[in-house]
Amino acid sequence: MDALVAALPANAWACAFPVDTHNEAVQRAYEEYVRDDEGRLTDEVHGFEPVTG
Repeated sequence: MDALVAALPANAWACAFPVDTHNEAVQRAYEEYVRDDEGRLTDEVHGFEPVTG
């Protein structure tokens, strides 16, 4: 994963989670890495918007 992200802009990152779907992984990434910083997480693969409430 890191190799795929290395050529992207500095704010791009990658991680993996033991979940069954891509959307679950995006939601978990939002909850673990983005929510507390009041940031946004853009899923450019499937266009999934994490539940923020």
